[in-house]
Amino acid sequence: RMTGHSHGGWLQELAQTVGVRIKPSKAALEHTQLQSKVHSQRASIVLERHTDGLRQMHDPSAKRYHRLTHPALATTSSRIDVPSVGSLIPTQTQETRRRLSCFYGSPIVKFVLQTLSFVALLLIFSLSAFQPTRDLRQSFSGVTYFTVSFIWLLCMMLDEVRQAFQATLGHWWASSWNRWDFVMYTLYITSLCLRSSTSLRDLNNSRIIYSAVAMMLWMRLARQYAVSQQLGPKLVMIQLMVKDILVFLALMFVIFAGYAVALYATTHEEESFSSSSLYELIFIPYFQVYGELFLEEIADKTTCKNLEFTDCGGGYGYFAGVLIAFYMMIGNILLLNLLIAILSSTYEAVESHAKQLWAVENLDALLEFTTASTLPAPFHFLNNVILVLKVAQQRWCPRSASPFSASRLVNEDTASQPADLSEFSLVEASSYIRKLDQEEEQGAKLRATVAANQVALERIQIKLHHIAEAATETHV
Repeated sequence: RMTGHSHGGWLQELAQTVGVRIKPSKAALEHTQLQSKVHSQRASIVLERHTDGLRQMHDPSAKRYHRLTHPALATTSSRIDVPSVGSLIPTQTQETRRRLSCFYGSPIVKFVLQTLSFVALLLIFSLSAFQPTRDLRQSFSGVTYFTVSFIWLLCMMLDEVRQAFQATLGHWWASSWNRWDFVMYTLYITSLCLRSSTSLRDLNNSRIIYSAVAMMLWMRLARQYAVSQQLGPKLVMIQLMVKDILVFLALMFVIFAGYAVALYATTHEEESFSSSSLYELIFIPYFQVYGELFLEEIADKTTCKNLEFTDCGGGYGYFAGVLIAFYMMIGNILLLNLLIAILSSTYEAVESHAKQLWAVENLDALLEFTTASTLPAPFHFLNNVILVLKVAQQRWCPRSASPFSASRLVNEDTASQPADLSEFSLVEASSYIRKLDQEEEQGAKLRATVAANQVALERIQIKLHHIAEAATETHV
């Protein structure tokens, strides 16, 4: 995905960025200085080659060799136009433009611009969700919040298509945030399709899905937290804790289903099962996990006259109290404490590798924003269209591409890059963490040595003090 950058340049930038927490202005300045150094080195190489070319042109042996090896060009060799040395040196205007291009093309500046743009999208989309739900023809009438958010999201969808084209589909799908975007955009398109109908039911369903998209957009803002050393590891914790909750739900489902069926059979003897009964079958046991017991509602459906389920008139309503006690002990005490223990273990495991996880997340963000457009959505629409067409032409019509086309040069430039950038990020982050651990261990050993020397010095001073006192007493 690191298209358009040389192997050595981005590799060096990755190696320097691992574990380094810098401000945006400092990062952009360092990026500009790095580009200036590379540009000056290239200019020096060009000037050196130019000087060597002029020296060879004035060398008689070089001229004779040129005429012998290129007889067809011997008559025109004297008319070769050689550019002057001054034309190779960039002017002040060109240097200023290049510096501005390097500054605004740095990943940290792109990150800040896209974050501000995404916050603006969240506000506009939220305002569009507050408006009444109408069909598409009425929704697109005039410049409304719905129209602006539609254009904005369309540009973001095109940007995701560009990323999928530039990288392999499997590598793009491996990112959890890309899968999140896929689900979110699918729901948004579904909401638009439902708005094409004039049915009230379809419009209500469209509003529900549209609200879910608004919630997913706000939750997607957490992607920007990856660059923070404090918040980045917390995102990994949440992902792992979700898996732990799924394990808890698998265990809880067995107890939940058995209790729900037994309680419903005890309290609904003379009622036939229906769709409304399914709602009650799930509703009461679910909220009892959070402490809402519904004792009055359950007691009213039995023959018991109190909430202790004791005076039941010979009926079997007392069994409801037994079921509730069993469910509270297993569900609320045993399984919930098991969940807390699992989440605590996950938190400790992630916290012990917080720096490494943050470095990996930081590198992933660097890789993403290095290939991103300088202009945020929706201003990069035309740029993404051109890039998608170029990549499509390169993949599907490789013979029609020029040998010196931009797509071919980009492909050759990225051919030497690692196939699995995530693996490279993990290796670099791990090596950096090992280096920090070694430095910390060496520092601990040094501090222990200094402390031991101080203790020994204090003991020597005490002995010298005793010797001096003894010598004074003997002298007296």
